Amino acid sequence: MRLSLIQVTRVQFRTLSYKIDYETLQETARLYDIMLTELRAKASGQWRISCLHQVFATSYTANSTARGGNVLGLERYTENFIMYQSYLLWSEAKDDDLFITQGKMLTDGIHKFATEKGTAVEYLYLNYADKDQDPLAAYGADKVAFMKKVARKYDPTGVYQSQLPGGFKISQV
Repeated sequence: MRLSLIQVTRVQFRTLSYKIDYETLQETARLYDIMLTELRAKASGQWRISCLHQVFATSYTANSTARGGNVLGLERYTENFIMYQSYLLWSEAKDDDLFITQGKMLTDGIHKFATEKGTAVEYLYLNYADKDQDPLAAYGADKVAFMKKVARKYDPTGVYQSQLPGGFKISQV
């Protein structure tokens, strides 16, 4: 296999989480294959996709929980779970709708399956979330309230909420 650098200017990250479950993992593979088949048939230019399955173990948050938790709300989870990330890169603007639609199909399909099976986990990893996802709300209502309180104290005029472009804003949760 020869690896080469590709010139891409377009990227989509998406994320979701679910309990460790063989059937849910199989569904991620099935939906990935559907997406890959569509992209192979319709995409132009250069492109690459990858998906990450990262285990979040309860032992990971044990020290944090013992010290009062963290703003991510991970102490809520009593079972290990998988944080899933899809990462699509492509070079052609004319393929935007194709890649965005396929990326959403993949993660929305996994989420639907996991929800129906009872394996869905609310947590969304902020760094991998797409603009239509709401990772801050997924930290839990108590954590959102805490972040808003901290923002009012340390940024009373809302500079980081209104004058810093991009990103997820606690004021919009």
